[in-house]
Amino acid sequence: MTDSDGGSGAGSEADGTAQQREKFYTPAGAPLKALRKTLAPHTFNSAAKRIRIEKLGRTDTQELRRQEENAADLYGTVTNLRCMASQVGDKRPISSVKFSPCEKYVLTSSWSHQSAVWSEETMEKSRTYVGHRDRVLEADWHPKAGLPSGPSPTAVNFATASADGTAMLWALDDGEKPLAKLEGHAARLAHVAWHPIGSHVATTSYDRTWRLWDGTTAKEVLCQEGHAVEVYSLAFQGDGALVATGDLGGVARVWDLRSGKSIFLMQGHSKGVLSIDWAPNGFKLATAGDDHTVRVWDLRSKACEYTIPAHNHLVSKVKFAPVSGEYLVSSSYDRTVKLWSTRDFSCLATLPAHDDKVMSFDISRDEKRMLSSGFDRKFKSWSRSFLS
Repeated sequence: MTDSDGGSGAGSEADGTAQQREKFYTPAGAPLKALRKTLAPHTFNSAAKRIRIEKLGRTDTQELRRQEENAADLYGTVTNLRCMASQVGDKRPISSVKFSPCEKYVLTSSWSHQSAVWSEETMEKSRTYVGHRDRVLEADWHPKAGLPSGPSPTAVNFATASADGTAMLWALDDGEKPLAKLEGHAARLAHVAWHPIGSHVATTSYDRTWRLWDGTTAKEVLCQEGHAVEVYSLAFQGDGALVATGDLGGVARVWDLRSGKSIFLMQGHSKGVLSIDWAPNGFKLATAGDDHTVRVWDLRSKACEYTIPAHNHLVSKVKFAPVSGEYLVSSSYDRTVKLWSTRDFSCLATLPAHDDKVMSFDISRDEKRMLSSGFDRKFKSWSRSFLS
């Protein structure tokens, strides 16, 4: 176990002596200590800014009115989403689909061992990236990819995770080979995600660990144990202080990156936790399960706030509206995408998204457009019809 609480005890003796357990710690290495020194002031400042905005929304009448008008507009939009474009993206299922931070591009990954970047406007392919030896299960943009202040097209712009047990870092301008390969996991990977500050990237694996890597050196910074079975899902809190992980046994944990401690254990799903996402407010998060439900958790009370019987098949992904948090979206192998109000968890809309299992989706920053991808080898663009 790396730099976190853990039990290490001797077994019961023949005379029935009670089992003894004590905490143990593995000292953090220099790269991890350096990261924590950077993280602490960043997360404190980010959280302070978020709290100031939240307080303004509760005390300023004009700001409250603006938020209510925005919510009404959003609900009017998302209840009238229509498929505006559909593209066959590969010869095998599309495992993930994501808007770039600048929203000019779309990133897809597939079971055909490759990923691709597309024009968001025309849905035409810009480049294919081939390097993995097995299915690419997730791809994630660098948080500043495509932005004026972000990395250049020849620097790291996105990461991929594969069933071949490796993750790879890619530049937009080079589809022939990755910039770096992240090797160290002992089994297939399930998820990859960039930390909000863009310096590090995390992976989850069937080897029962999740790991944090330096995005510049491609070196492992942290190997974290703590789950009893395969670790599948992962999501960073927007402030960057916390990360949540979920395993195939139905257990999820919240970790404090500044200390390495597991601070919240989430138990409730009867099957695997396949997706996790944080609400913009920083203290609520949602988990999606193989048990067909979505659970919403409150970090303040350390309890499940609500259980949504969301679908009649496993829930492949869950995500909050990224700015307002006014609604929650879930996708499922029942071929649908559903939108839920976070005020009362009522169903706002059900989209008959694909002809087969829905693997993934994403939400635009204006919260009025969506992407979805499926087992039918297609990815689709959704927005409000001008006729609705």
